[in-house]
Amino acid sequence: MNDTADQKSAGVAPRAKQLASAASEKLHEANEAARSQVQKYPLATVGIAFGVGLALGAVGWALLAPRPPTLRDRFDDLGERFEELTDKKNFRKLLARFR
Repeated sequence: MNDTADQKSAGVAPRAKQLASAASEKLHEANEAARSQVQKYPLATVGIAFGVGLALGAVGWALLAPRPPTLRDRFDDLGERFEELTDKKNFRKLLARFR
């Protein structure tokens, strides 16, 4: 049983190296193809980069923009203000402003 596992593991390393080499070649070919397209169409490349940046900015703005207060938040705020008004010191300060 142990011999079978050793035989399988021995065959895995060369296959992994072969797959890694093939992947490296494909990435190199893709890099060269992209480089030639950028050199061939520089304005299109700038336009695409601008569009992608604009789209990412819009998504970021939509996700990170502050949300307006909910109705519950507004009522909580009114409750806090009412508590301040019922406090005698604060109520006197408020009345002093209008005298």
